[in-house]
Amino acid sequence: MAGGKRLVPRQLKILSGARHHTMLWNEKREDSSDIGGPIKLASTHIITVALQKGGCTKTTSACTLAAAAALEGYSVCVVDMDRQCNATNTFIADADDLQEKGKLPSVADAFRKKAPADEIAVPIPQRFGGRLSVVPSERALDAVPYSLEAEIKIAQARPGTAHLDTHEMQQEQLSRLKKSLAALKGKVDLVFIDTPPDLGFLTTSALIAADWVLVPLTPSKYDLSGLQTFMANLAKVRRNFNPNLQLLGILLSRVKKRVLLDRQLRERLAETFKPKHLFAEDITDSAVHRQALATNTTIFEYASRSEPAVQQYLNVFHELVNRLEAPGLAEVANG
Repeated sequence: MAGGKRLVPRQLKILSGARHHTMLWNEKREDSSDIGGPIKLASTHIITVALQKGGCTKTTSACTLAAAAALEGYSVCVVDMDRQCNATNTFIADADDLQEKGKLPSVADAFRKKAPADEIAVPIPQRFGGRLSVVPSERALDAVPYSLEAEIKIAQARPGTAHLDTHEMQQEQLSRLKKSLAALKGKVDLVFIDTPPDLGFLTTSALIAADWVLVPLTPSKYDLSGLQTFMANLAKVRRNFNPNLQLLGILLSRVKKRVLLDRQLRERLAETFKPKHLFAEDITDSAVHRQALATNTTIFEYASRSEPAVQQYLNVFHELVNRLEAPGLAEVANG
């Protein structure tokens, strides 16, 4: 209880700062100069965090690694592709209210309006040294594929529209996120895309837009079986849309070292994947993660740097950067 009391005023300060800035953001929407800054990496890397299962720590991994990047001096953007908006709410207070009032953009604008990402990214200047920005999601994001399908049906009704024209339109729609995120190239070091728990249009678009895919995995037979399906789908995306997409690594999360099944998980994965496909650091199961999420903050803002869970994510981030700077450590994802 005492720890909770100490957190409340700090948390209010964080949320107040986020709310104040997003209110002002709408007034200077045309200016994207406050997105990003001098980058430390040789080029911008776009990382999609994906697995078609809920509860596998996709959002936690994307947000925490993005926060680690910003705290370590890298410029980073989080793209929220999940209608649950958890990544958005982690960084932006009252996001739902702001969007209803037209004061907050949405990743849906990248599809419906073909908006460049640097025009719909919201800077968060009062947290993480001002090095983090967010492309917010919205509760109606699942409607995007249906509105795009309507575009195609309207086009089909026009005289002279061929079947191949329809196919080209579908391909173009799937590539809209990639074209939008191109506006962030050279402006941020890293882009983390949080995805929904399925293999639909939005996740496919995120994989097409990415340079890398990071797969968070918990010690569960459902996650393991889901991983096989995901890798098969990943191979299809590479074959049909994005041949340069690489597997950055599999991140084991919510691991309980005292549980035999959890300890054996890495061994089971090694039967299918090479050791270099697994991050060396496991994220152990910790109440600190859940407590931070409950207050819409990252673990770095909630806990001290000496907290083991904090150190684990910092270690994963450092390994991630090493993999990006030495791509030989990663390998093109094969099906």
